[in-house]
Amino acid sequence: MANLAEDQHFCKKYRIDIQAIFYHENFFLMSERTLRKWQIIMRHFSDSNEDLVDELLLRYSQLGGIFTSKSSENKQKAHTFKQLAFVIYSQDLKNEEQLDNLLKKMTEGFKNPGKDRVMRIQLFLLSRIIMLRLQPDWLAGALKKLWPHLLAELVSVFDVTGGERRDYWLTIEGIKIVELMSQLNIEDFQMNQWMFLFDGYGLDYNGSNPFPDQAAQ
Repeated sequence: MANLAEDQHFCKKYRIDIQAIFYHENFFLMSERTLRKWQIIMRHFSDSNEDLVDELLLRYSQLGGIFTSKSSENKQKAHTFKQLAFVIYSQDLKNEEQLDNLLKKMTEGFKNPGKDRVMRIQLFLLSRIIMLRLQPDWLAGALKKLWPHLLAELVSVFDVTGGERRDYWLTIEGIKIVELMSQLNIEDFQMNQWMFLFDGYGLDYNGSNPFPDQAAQ
């Protein structure tokens, strides 16, 4: 099917079927090998359906309501963020208007006081995908809007007080963001990296001692 998807007539003919599978709540339960095949399918599908990202953003805006619980709404929104990450990873955004609309929804997600750990994880994932897929000039503009909210989220993940229990899965996702931004030499991050990184050259760290000692010369 992945090979057949290269034919645009195939994607148009089976558009409803492809969308039904992609929008299914169990889509991401597929094996990694199958998801890689679907990445190819969605790449070609997006070429003939340039409004796919807009459709997902519209679905996000329509989620919730007076008959929907907050936990159910958060779950659906987190799933939509994951779908967006998959589509953008498979195929670049078509225009800056799509990017602006995406950033608005992400900002809403970061600022949502009722967001749960699943939504926070998916927001981190989508942030990483944006950093990997956007062309440099688009990324620079996007991060000026996204970075303040992303920074606040990272601080809240890492700054755990003595009475709180650390969420290690969420912490791992935060570390992935820090590592990627460090590798990409992103300017906004470089000015704040002292909050997350320290230079350990020449230090001998003893896990039982919170203060590293100077390494013997």
